[in-house]
Amino acid sequence: LEQERVQVQEMKNTLESEEKDSSTQQESLNQEMKKMQEMKESVEEQLESERAKMEETKAAVEAQAAEAAKQHQLLEQERQQLQEFRSALEAEGRSGAQLEEMKKTVEQQLESERAKMEEIKVAVEAQASETSKQQEILQQERVKVQYMQGVLEAKEQDNS
Repeated sequence: LEQERVQVQEMKNTLESEEKDSSTQQESLNQEMKKMQEMKESVEEQLESERAKMEETKAAVEAQAAEAAKQHQLLEQERQQLQEFRSALEAEGRSGAQLEEMKKTVEQQLESERAKMEEIKVAVEAQASETSKQQEILQQERVKVQYMQGVLEAKEQDNS
């Protein structure tokens, strides 16, 4: 009978130890789930921030494109006016030197505007490239979070 009592006590101690281990594992799993949730929220905040930045970039690019179109239209109007003025001068028999000087001035203005347009184009392309890189990084973060969630869910199922 004493031997049976000892065996029962040993079984009781084993059960209590297993219950403590299970409780500790559950607590650890709960902490991991909490960390995962915090990471998920952090990534979502980063995603939202990146979306906002992308919207700002898009708006800036659109504004630059509108300004470039406006500048192009103004240049075209100036070119037309100069052409009309040139025609008038030629009709009046003015010297070719004045016309050449005006032509050079217009060509310099056009070249300056072309350079500005090229700078805007380069800036837009750089912003698009950066936006693409940011989207790729965010996608990688999403995949990591999904993987970690899968691991935690598997651990949770193993524990239950």
